[in-house]
Amino acid sequence: MLTAPHIYYAFYNGFSGQTIYDDYYISFYNLFYTSWPLVIKATFEQDINYQLEGYATRKLYPKLYYIGSKKTIFTWSNYLQMCALGMIHSMIVFIVPIYVYQEHYIMNETGVNIDIWSISLTSFTCLYTAVTAKLVVWTRWWTKVSFFFYSVMSVLVYVAYVWFSDWWTESRVKGSVVEVHRSPLFYLTILVVGGSCFLAAILVELYRYEYHKNGSDYARGLMEHYKKQGFNNENVEIEITEKDLQEL
Repeated sequence: MLTAPHIYYAFYNGFSGQTIYDDYYISFYNLFYTSWPLVIKATFEQDINYQLEGYATRKLYPKLYYIGSKKTIFTWSNYLQMCALGMIHSMIVFIVPIYVYQEHYIMNETGVNIDIWSISLTSFTCLYTAVTAKLVVWTRWWTKVSFFFYSVMSVLVYVAYVWFSDWWTESRVKGSVVEVHRSPLFYLTILVVGGSCFLAAILVELYRYEYHKNGSDYARGLMEHYKKQGFNNENVEIEITEKDLQEL
């Protein structure tokens, strides 16, 4: 999603080499904005926890290992699906801001015109919103640590740098941040792009859960079925039957 917009923009600028995003935004994308949520997800994500679900759920643990042994995750079909979804999202975060601002040359009531960096900041914020929304959808085991790193170390860090770059002389978006944030088009574009990408991610997950359910999905569904109101209620003890293990 970060690389494809540069290719699209090359067709707009006659392959001049002009980048659509500021260099520091590109560098900090993987260094700060999206790195901590991925690290925390990889560290704390789990299918079930017997300390919360009850000792009987330990019977499910051996059954979950087939996901890796049978290579059900890293397959060509999953790879191509993710690439296709990423290309679609990259088109959305690039095309929508450009056409929105091309139709409205005046950003706000002060009469400020649009420029490449106002479009750049809007497009990159849409990109960040879409990526963060997808990470939120894919994160299934939420803890206080994950909430802190998603909200503070990712969202607040990005917002802080956006405003810092408005007066940093090395930043190409210097002087554009305030005017962009005064424009209602900025917020509307983020809402439309971020909301559509978030909805698309949810629909893809619902389709996969309904028609291509794996052992992890079944184990989580089993916990919800037994506990009714969420599978993190430690006061509810459950029993795993042989029928459950066979279906898994």
